[in-house]
Amino acid sequence: MGTKLCRHCKQPIHPEARIFQHYASSRSSLGGCRDPRCTFAAVVACLRASAVLLMVGMLAAPAPASAQRLGRRHHEGRRAQTEAENDQTPTGGRERFTLADGGRTVHDSLLKVTWLLDANLGKGACKDVPNVGAGGGMAWKTAWACVAQLNGGTGLLGHTNWQLPVTPVNDSSCSAVGPQGNSFAMNCRGSAYGSLYYIAWKRHFGDTVALQTGPTIGGFSNLQPTLYWFGNSLQRQSGKKKRNPYSGFNSFSFSNGWQGANVNHHVIYFLPMIAGPVAADSPAARATIWDPTAESGVPGRSGISWLADANVAHDPRFLRQVKAEHLNIRNDGSVDQKTAQALIGLMRQNQYLGRNDWMLPVASGTNCTINGRPSEAAGHNCTVSGMGHLYYDVLKLKAGTAVAEPPDIAEVKPFVNVQPSLYWACSADPSTRSNPQGNLCSSTPTAASGFGFSFDMGSGFTDTTVLGSDLYVMVYYPDPPAN
Repeated sequence: MGTKLCRHCKQPIHPEARIFQHYASSRSSLGGCRDPRCTFAAVVACLRASAVLLMVGMLAAPAPASAQRLGRRHHEGRRAQTEAENDQTPTGGRERFTLADGGRTVHDSLLKVTWLLDANLGKGACKDVPNVGAGGGMAWKTAWACVAQLNGGTGLLGHTNWQLPVTPVNDSSCSAVGPQGNSFAMNCRGSAYGSLYYIAWKRHFGDTVALQTGPTIGGFSNLQPTLYWFGNSLQRQSGKKKRNPYSGFNSFSFSNGWQGANVNHHVIYFLPMIAGPVAADSPAARATIWDPTAESGVPGRSGISWLADANVAHDPRFLRQVKAEHLNIRNDGSVDQKTAQALIGLMRQNQYLGRNDWMLPVASGTNCTINGRPSEAAGHNCTVSGMGHLYYDVLKLKAGTAVAEPPDIAEVKPFVNVQPSLYWACSADPSTRSNPQGNLCSSTPTAASGFGFSFDMGSGFTDTTVLGSDLYVMVYYPDPPAN
């Protein structure tokens, strides 16, 4: 079935608006969503303009089978998220926050903490801490050195109890539980970051806090300062069996030059390429950037022709050309690994720009380092990987440097410098006696051996990240315990 438009506003219906789909199938006033660029707000505006739609009937309609297959926990997470967003109490909205400390912090009445408004401490109060990246990102150990500096002497703004935001090990709003028993994935509203992203800022899973549009760097357009998919999953020898040490498919961060991996259902960005050169003056030549020195990952084909639009999945014209309107693409163009592979398949099948050899970049562990030591699959300086070569050797960026600064974001005010990428979090103290308000770090703040909790402001995904990776840092200080 093709894209359906609202008969009133002529806009495609957003995929998350699942309550509309049963009504659509029975009355044909609205179609099930197939175009992720339509915002939920547009749907609501359309419905308000139409007095003929029976809201009670729509809300009472059963979820489609496809939604039921997502699983009970995901459904409950979405329902609870919607309830929190509609709640008029201080769980969401501006009434939750009160400016403090001369306007440099904001008190959060829900979490019982006071946040520092600068959401990129590595370029602010912690810019002089050793080993902070040029863009403000920092490894786990450096993040704690940053916190220690804030608490030194009389403390930043007179406070000596600054800390990383907490993530609980058990969060019933999350959509999955990992092998270490940690809740993770989408819709995790029980963490401090998740509470900001989903409840206060009213974001949906997959929505970036800041979409980069227009020319960026090196001739590219729409290059996002965050994660992109590779098309492969690196393996390393472990006894007699091979396994992926970082789980999932490999990814590359244009916020800091880190090559890592993400679980397949994480939603990140998509940069197609062609192995080798393309014919001069061809449609592909006019839409690609040629890098003759890159390793393509394809035997016998040297160099890479990169698609110049580094977020082409956000372009509805492209989706129509390759007949991809039915794919699960988020509002900002981000996709999960399965969708990225499907997009490549459609680009080949429909010969986008006259070519049938499009592919995702190939990751290589050659030259990778973590904390200056060689690594087999992940880290900085992975210059044999296509995107690593682009970042370090072509764009001439240093580890820790973002390809672009995000625009000013009205929706997250009064917070400033929020990055559409990963942030460090500590594991929450699980004791209700020592942590009655749920906002204190555990004495063992890591999520697992070698990994810390992280939250992606580019998608709303809660995960764990290798401690050597450069992530951004926000901090708060908790309220005094209630008497």
